[in-house]
Amino acid sequence: MAHVRKRAPDLPDLKRALTAIFTGAAKGWETFTTEFRVGGPFDKLTVEERSRLWIPSTNDANEGGLSSLRQFKCHRPNGDVQTFSDHAAASRNTTEAFIEAKATHADHLYVMRAVRNREGKGRTRKFRQNLERRLREKATARPPKRAETLRKNAERQAQLDGATCTLILDERMLDGLNKTDLQTQMRIHWKILQDPVLAKTNKSTINTKPESLEAVREAIARHKERQVPLGLSLTTLSSVHCGKYKH
Repeated sequence: MAHVRKRAPDLPDLKRALTAIFTGAAKGWETFTTEFRVGGPFDKLTVEERSRLWIPSTNDANEGGLSSLRQFKCHRPNGDVQTFSDHAAASRNTTEAFIEAKATHADHLYVMRAVRNREGKGRTRKFRQNLERRLREKATARPPKRAETLRKNAERQAQLDGATCTLILDERMLDGLNKTDLQTQMRIHWKILQDPVLAKTNKSTINTKPESLEAVREAIARHKERQVPLGLSLTTLSSVHCGKYKH
């Protein structure tokens, strides 16, 4: 809201847009809350039926809980999920009122001893230690993984720019290629020719030679359907060096 107010002078239609949104929302609420009208299903319930009725506060079982957890973490940064769950259960179940009405001195002693015994096992401490260890391991592993990714990308780019990297548009020549060469042709269509299908395809699912061959054949067909750059015929493109070709 603060950001919207800051940008308000640059948004001349903001008032009209908000008015349209809330006007539509008001009509929507009338549509989605017909069961609450006078004479509707809820209005006809008896007092006993209403006391037994339970309906989630939202249409998403996680929505209310996640929002409450966020607020809980804002006020109690060191609180964990278990503590939040305990607080939420006590609040919803009116545990404090039950304790005042029913609990005896012996009950209080039992609960205190049980809690001390549980906390004495270091459940929270162990949880935090494991979390810190996982975060540390993840942070330590990130640079090597990043370096390995960059190395592989550089190798693939060098392969595409190498002297032996040739674009093949004659499908008859594909049968003589091995899997590695077919994968190279697929990367040419993906990286250099900007094939729209391969750009959205999960390349890790193309593992075998037949799959690679089929992917390259389909890419060639799509390439021929697209407009060929001026001055370059399909015959010329079938043998052009991929490091010099610009699509």
